[in-house]
Amino acid sequence: MRWEISNLPVLAILFLSSCAVRPSIDYSKIEQECGMQCQMNDQACSSRYAGFPLILQANCNPEVEACVRACPPRASSKGNSNSTSTSGSKPSVTDRLNELDALHKNGVITDSEYSTKKQEILKSL
Repeated sequence: MRWEISNLPVLAILFLSSCAVRPSIDYSKIEQECGMQCQMNDQACSSRYAGFPLILQANCNPEVEACVRACPPRASSKGNSNSTSTSGSKPSVTDRLNELDALHKNGVITDSEYSTKKQEILKSL
């Protein structure tokens, strides 16, 4: 096959597509409804940048990661769900509220979603 200038844009897109990395998130560790909302937000973001994997990675990855960090952990069916011995990796209430605020300011979540989630986080105190 002879390489021509007209083939370069296609090759560049294929190459750049292979460079994009999507976050690996374990949704089983966070509250189910919040995780589903994060997934829906990620799908909406991804659809805006279809065909542009590096732009998708730069814009959508931080949004979905911030959304997941703002979610409360999933209640354990074993033992006390209020236990704080989760190896210190559980984000503080302040961190979760800051993440929620950032999501709201960036337009990732609506006013009503913000209010609802803020109340959930504050109730976990």
